[in-house]
Amino acid sequence: MEKMQDIFERLSNLNSIMKKKILKKIVETNIQKCPYCISQDFIKNGNENTRKGKVQKYICKNCKRIFRASTGTALSKARIQIREIQKLFEYFEKGLTSREIKREGLKISHVTICKWKKKLDLILSKIDFNNI
Repeated sequence: MEKMQDIFERLSNLNSIMKKKILKKIVETNIQKCPYCISQDFIKNGNENTRKGKVQKYICKNCKRIFRASTGTALSKARIQIREIQKLFEYFEKGLTSREIKREGLKISHVTICKWKKKLDLILSKIDFNNI
């Protein structure tokens, strides 16, 4: 638990430009390689209809696996929207607990908020704050 607090304390000490860059890095889905074999040799492979609209699918020429731009990212299989993640990011920065965030009016259960806190903690621990 202390590790999580340290990361969010560091996050709260950053300026707003750095916070925006970090948030962009978390939610970006810019595909440059296959998430399975790290090959850069892939092509478009149709669209898929989801609740969020049409999503582009890709197929890797190397390993023959099909993937989306969000595969292997924080948004993989996410059922909450990007704007909700951005709000969670702001609430975590303020140091609010999951139940306090729930009381703020977000229509997400406190269990989901806890899961996203752990997920964002893992992502933030991998980001080098000095090279952003």
